[in-house]
Formats: sequence, structure tokens, C-alpha cells
Amino acid sequence: MRKHWQKAEKEAWEKASKRRFPERDYAQYLQESVQVARYTVGETLSNAEVKNLQDLRREIEPQIEELRAARDEALKRGLKIDPETAKAISLANNLDALVGDKDAIYRKK
Repeated sequence: MRKHWQKAEKEAWEKASKRRFPERDYAQYLQESVQVARYTVGETLSNAEVKNLQDLRREIEPQIEELRAARDEALKRGLKIDPETAKAISLANNLDALVGDKDAIYRKK
């Protein structure tokens, strides 16, 4: 699975780096690439693997909500979000997409 996500990130950055504002466009391209990766990986995951990922997602729900709340509070106060928090939220969104949440790729990071 990791190689699919890495490929999605690489493809997204390659597309975005050709644009005038690569940092802004990267998010859009990453969403598209993750969606493609989700279908690619989803085709290769067994039902048991998907269920295990869904169970994992339910177990870490409180931590994900804490991260999102911290992000929202920082944004409300005009503070910058630290890269580790942003990456963790992004990974949570990727996990959501992987287990079938079709809206996950549209969530803010």
C-alpha cells in the first residue's frame, strides 16, 4: 500500500510543480492521485484486510478528532499548523479514503 501512496504523492508533486503556485495546486493533484491509488489498492485488498483497516480507523478515531480540533483551533487563532500534525491528518484522510469514505479526499488537511 505504501508504494501506491508514495506514487500518488510523487505524481501529484510532478503535476503541481509545473504550475504557478505548486503548493496550492499540490493538494488538488494529491486528491486526484490518492483517489486513483485508492481504487488501485482497493482492487488488491481482501475483504479481511479492508475490515482490519476499518477496525483500526475506529480505534484511532479519538486521536484523529483531537488532531483535527487542534488544527481548527490553530487556524482560528491565526497560527501555523505544524507539519507533523498536517501530515497525520493527511494520512488519516488517506486511510478514510482507503476504507471507502468517498468524501475523504475532499476534506481539508
